[in-house]
Amino acid sequence: MGETPSGVREARESVNEAAKNARNVFLFFLLLLFYFGAIALQTDHMQILKLTPVDMPLVNIKLPLTYFYIFTPIIIVLFHFNQLLGLFLLSGAVGDFRRAIKPLGVAEQERQINLLYPFPFIHMLIANHHSAPLRWCFTAIFTIAVVILPIFSLILAQIMFLPFHGWQTVLHQALVVIDLGLVWFFWWKIKTAVRASTSGKKPKLRALVNRGGAAALTLIALFLSFSEAVYPGLWNETDYSYALLPRFDLPQNLQLNGKVLLAEEPSQAVIAAYLTNGKTQADAWREEAKPLDLSGRDLRGADLSFAQLPGANLGLAQLQGANLKKAQLQGADLKEAQLQGADLRLTQLQGADLRLTQLQGAQLKDAQLQGADLWFAQLQGANLKFAQLQGADLLDARLGQLDKQEGESLRQKLEHNIPPGPARSLALAWVADGMKGESLPRPEFYQGANFDLTSPLAGRGVIPLTGGDFKERQADLLREPLCSSPEAAAGFVRRYATSTPTARLLLSPDCGVFAKLPPQARANLLDRAKEYNLPTPAP
Repeated sequence: MGETPSGVREARESVNEAAKNARNVFLFFLLLLFYFGAIALQTDHMQILKLTPVDMPLVNIKLPLTYFYIFTPIIIVLFHFNQLLGLFLLSGAVGDFRRAIKPLGVAEQERQINLLYPFPFIHMLIANHHSAPLRWCFTAIFTIAVVILPIFSLILAQIMFLPFHGWQTVLHQALVVIDLGLVWFFWWKIKTAVRASTSGKKPKLRALVNRGGAAALTLIALFLSFSEAVYPGLWNETDYSYALLPRFDLPQNLQLNGKVLLAEEPSQAVIAAYLTNGKTQADAWREEAKPLDLSGRDLRGADLSFAQLPGANLGLAQLQGANLKKAQLQGADLKEAQLQGADLRLTQLQGADLRLTQLQGAQLKDAQLQGADLWFAQLQGANLKFAQLQGADLLDARLGQLDKQEGESLRQKLEHNIPPGPARSLALAWVADGMKGESLPRPEFYQGANFDLTSPLAGRGVIPLTGGDFKERQADLLREPLCSSPEAAAGFVRRYATSTPTARLLLSPDCGVFAKLPPQARANLLDRAKEYNLPTPAP
């Protein structure tokens, strides 16, 4: 065995040095991917709803959830680019090494190859010197660690943050495309560098398998990112159920049915203090718990059935197609929310603010809307059968146009149930307005012939009250919903300059709701009592 030529030795040392650097980058990148995956897999729907910061192990910092899902995927792509660039440079060194050992005998070539640094990527590039099983092993390691893991880590980020329904999904899709482009570009550059260092050609079958596998992985990644991991309405704003007909059961929307959804729950110390002072745990939750602020959030298709969101701020929220069946939303702010096609059956909405809310086609059967404000709400096609609307404000609420047959049927029922007089005339005028598609005015605007909205006729109608003071009647209608629900009472007080009869009701010991109201609501009522000399509860 002669002395190794200096050119071969230098080429081998160059490969080994580049391989050590590439190995360090390779291992660090793998650790980064597993670190990210471990954190991402812990993201749940409650964390997405509340935007709870991410606890970053090892570095001991809390990162805002949105920042984590914006910057971490970008960092993955940058590190992947750095890794692919390092492997490309290493492939050039391997090419120089192959050219250097080409004049040597077969035995010496094998000896020089065995002296190379044991990095799988090197031995994958000089696969002709290894057995078929070993070649497949090297190729599998490279494909999984360098191609599949980075790309599918990006898709994992897209899937885990998908229920947020934000522009981050488009960012993730763009990063998947960029990363796939980097893989194809550097794969072609590496293959070109290796091919230049050898005169042999890869068997056609092996080349076909490699290209077919690469194309299949690319199509799978694009399919998952652009067809499966998409949320309702991402590409089609009029479709609130599915986007691009997903075939897998991916978590597109928030699933929080039956959950207690509060920004902050009362601590055990606070609850203990309440119990010590003779109050109940329910009092502590009602007075100390902080409602969620979900204003402007995209909650399309979310399952919030049976959830508890008292006093939540959902103003301007997108809730199209959401399931809010039997949810507790007493006193919630839903002003200008988008609730088209939402399921609000049996939902507790006492005292809720539904002004300018879009409720077209919503299911409001048996909904509890006592004292709710539906000013200018859009209710065309909504199902209000058996809905409880005592004391609700329907000023200019749009109930949709009555067709000729429906309007005639309702007119006959009103004529049959209401004696001749101003009340009947005004009720018939309301029917005429409905047949023209005009809005339903506030009841008291009908010159003293006020409307009790608790008894729908033909699913739409109202029975006029024949006399009495409207404000006194309103207080009477609101007694049950407000006195039995502090959240509804608080929402009512917050939104209205409470009438004297209603203020007297809420302050009365018989109602018993005053002590259960939040401090601000109690202060507002006491100001009202002072202004109009109303009796106040004993301290």
